[in-house]
Amino acid sequence: MKPAYLLPLLAILFLSGCVTLSVDQSVDSSGHTDISTVIVMPLAGSGCANATRPGWASDYSCSYNGTATIIHMAGKLPSNMFTASYGIPYITYRLDMSPGSIGEQNQSGKASPSQIAMLKAYGISMSWKVTMPGKITNAHGGERIGNSTVKFDLLAMAASGKPLKITVESQELNWIPVLLFVAAIGIAVLLLVGGAVLLFLLKARRI
Repeated sequence: MKPAYLLPLLAILFLSGCVTLSVDQSVDSSGHTDISTVIVMPLAGSGCANATRPGWASDYSCSYNGTATIIHMAGKLPSNMFTASYGIPYITYRLDMSPGSIGEQNQSGKASPSQIAMLKAYGISMSWKVTMPGKITNAHGGERIGNSTVKFDLLAMAASGKPLKITVESQELNWIPVLLFVAAIGIAVLLLVGGAVLLFLLKARRI
């Protein structure tokens, strides 16, 4: 978010009241994601005319209820946005998203802490919440909410001067090799016990 964009935004706040942007995203282990974006900007009205559908979204809708613009999209994320690395004993997931990933321009440039504080004072809030498969292992600057969810303050991130980017990593137990290992141990134990019992019976018959 560039400083040049902040001053006009502050100017309209006197007329529009508080402005909020909230992104709520969930991702499953296959990389399928469901994203709901709610934008409330009283002066601007509906934002559907400016919303765009990203190429990966197989399902997309935009509506305006008189107060908020509600955008919903769902689909399979490409490999540059979501990866699953299968290891033993864990599967590691990584999500890399940006405003450009959901059809918004990804602005760069630095907003000063005082500008961020002023925006928040006028009721502006911009957040992105992500729920991942498994347990969050690296929130990359986000605030963890429970084991599988992390929340990012986009205004605070804008103060860093870097392009807004959502990166989250999580892990869950890779059950297939674990079960195979347990099964192999079980079979080995059965063979050892069976062999010992058979050897005992053979010796007993000789006595």
